[in-house]
Amino acid sequence: MSRPQQIPSPLKVLSKMANKSVSVKLKSGVDIRGVLLSYDTCMNLVIDEAEEYDPITDSVKAKYGKIMIRGSQVMFVSSPDVVT
Repeated sequence: MSRPQQIPSPLKVLSKMANKSVSVKLKSGVDIRGVLLSYDTCMNLVIDEAEEYDPITDSVKAKYGKIMIRGSQVMFVSSPDVVT
């Protein structure tokens, strides 16, 4: 019988993403890309070099610089630089 796969803690996954490029999908449908500077246990995120990205046109819609995203608005966070 095979053992069930261990699912990593979300905060451990976020810690691997620190100081790396991330994509953050918000509940509103907005896609933000930038560098994850910090986070907390409520999944509030601080993103540097933040840009709003439009996947339909494959282009940047707006550049924001350093922003804070409230954790309750985050649908998911992903990073091409991190393998869980």
